[in-house]
Amino acid sequence: MKGFKSVLKSVSALALVLSVTSCATHLPEFQDATSLRAGEHRIAAGAYAGAGGTSNVGGSVMHAVGVFDRVDWTSQVHAGYTALSRDAFTYTVLTGPKFSTYEEHVALAVPFGISTNPDDGPDLTMFMTTPTLYWTLNPLQVNKNTIFIRSEAVFAQSDRAIVENAGWVSLGFRRSWQTDRTTYAWNVNATFAAAYAGLTVDL
Repeated sequence: MKGFKSVLKSVSALALVLSVTSCATHLPEFQDATSLRAGEHRIAAGAYAGAGGTSNVGGSVMHAVGVFDRVDWTSQVHAGYTALSRDAFTYTVLTGPKFSTYEEHVALAVPFGISTNPDDGPDLTMFMTTPTLYWTLNPLQVNKNTIFIRSEAVFAQSDRAIVENAGWVSLGFRRSWQTDRTTYAWNVNATFAAAYAGLTVDL
């Protein structure tokens, strides 16, 4: 009975985190609700800056490939610097699928990976997932406007299945445009305690 209560507590904590949390506010947003053609590749780079959260400034590289019709697989690597800790550098590696609806107005991405957080100690590697919901207002236009909601759950590497780190829902807006066959985008996103801006460019 004691073990069941422990498992129930862990599952309840996970459900709470997935529904109301995100400490990934700082990551620049590369995606919207549209999808790549099957076999099509996309590479982009980005940078972010802001106040609050764990990272103050940083950069990212992203690769995406169309797996099936309206299903992409995306991988991202992020590195950042924070003034909140003596161990000032952090990194995050994420990979996972994105599922778009038929008309590509709405998509759900479910990346997972690892992250380090200097506030939790330099030797602690955490496993994380950042489910993100996208709503692209004008998917058929070249210049697109997208609203996104990002959540996050982080688990420490330990012998207990408990949530180690938690944040808050991140609400954001992304605007993309094209010039000379290159796609650029800027985004702003925030929680109640942090606000960030990002800029990305397709390579």
